[in-house]
Amino acid sequence: ANALRRYVPRALTAALVGMTLKTLALFYLFSHLPNGFWLNTLYVWVRRTGVGELTHALAGTNAWRIFFQSHIYLLPVIIGGCWYAICQPALSRKTWTLWILASAAFIVSLSRSLWMGLVVGLISTGLLVGAHDHRPSYGGIRRMIMAMMVSLALVFALFYAPPRPSGSLTNFFAARTDLSGAAVVSRWTLLPALWEGIKQHPLLGAGFGATITYASHDPRVVATTGGVYTTYAFEWGWLDHWFKFGLLGIPLMSWIVIRLLLCATRSSRTFWIRGTLMTSLIALAVIHMFTPYLNHPLGIVWLIGLEAWLSTERPT
Repeated sequence: ANALRRYVPRALTAALVGMTLKTLALFYLFSHLPNGFWLNTLYVWVRRTGVGELTHALAGTNAWRIFFQSHIYLLPVIIGGCWYAICQPALSRKTWTLWILASAAFIVSLSRSLWMGLVVGLISTGLLVGAHDHRPSYGGIRRMIMAMMVSLALVFALFYAPPRPSGSLTNFFAARTDLSGAAVVSRWTLLPALWEGIKQHPLLGAGFGATITYASHDPRVVATTGGVYTTYAFEWGWLDHWFKFGLLGIPLMSWIVIRLLLCATRSSRTFWIRGTLMTSLIALAVIHMFTPYLNHPLGIVWLIGLEAWLSTERPT
C-alpha cells in the first residue's frame, strides 16, 4: 500500500501531463501545418491508435477539434484545482502547471458533454462549500479566474502562433453552440430507436452486444454506408443501462455512484479532497447522460480506482 501511495500519483501525473501536451501539440499542428500529407499521416496515426478523434470544427478554416476519450480524466484535475485554490493558501508551481495544462486541453476538446459536466461540477462545488460554511477566500476565487484566463491565453497563443492560420478562434468556439451539427442530429436520431429497443425487452434487457440500427448524419457513416449505422455503443449512457440490463440497469448503476458518493463523504481525507471526489463523480454522472462513460472502460476504471483508493485509508 505504501508503494502504491508513493508511485501511483507520480505515474498519474506523468500520464496527465503527456496527454495534455499531446492534445495541445496536435491542436497547434492541425491549425498550422499546410502540408496535407503530414496532416493525413497524423490523422491516421491518432485514429488507428484509437486514442481519440480529430474533426474539422469550422469549414473553410484550419480550426480542428482535438478530442481524446481520456479527456474525462481531466475533469477531476480541473475541479480538484478549484477545490485546492479555495481551501489552500497557496499553490505550488507544479499544481499551477498541471491545472493550466489540463484546462487548456479541456477547452480544445470542444466536448459539449464534458463542458456541461464541468459546469455541474463547479456548481456542485459552490453548493457544497456553502453547505459546510467554508467561505472561499478572495485569493482562492482570484486564483480560479487567473487559471482560466491563462488557460484561454495558452489556447489563443497556440492557435494564432506563426504561421498565421485561417479562421477565427472566436468562430471556432461559436461553432460548438450550433445544435444542428451532424453529431447532435445523429444523437437525437438515435434516441427514438433506443426507446424502441428498450420497449422490446423492458424488464430483462437485451443483454451485452445487443445492437440498434438507426440513421446517422455522421459524414464518415454517410460515406461508407449511406447513413445507416448499426452499433452496440450508444450516446445515451443511462438509457444504455436500461436497454442492456433491463429495468434494474439504471437503479444498479445509480446505487454504485451513490454508494461511492457516500464513501467519499465519510472519508477521512481533507475537505478539499473529499469535495473533489464527490463533485467529480456528480459531474461524471451528468456527462454519462449524453456520452457513455460509466459503461466504458475509462469510466469503469475511474469507479474501480476510486473504490480502491478509498479502501486504502487508514482507520481513524
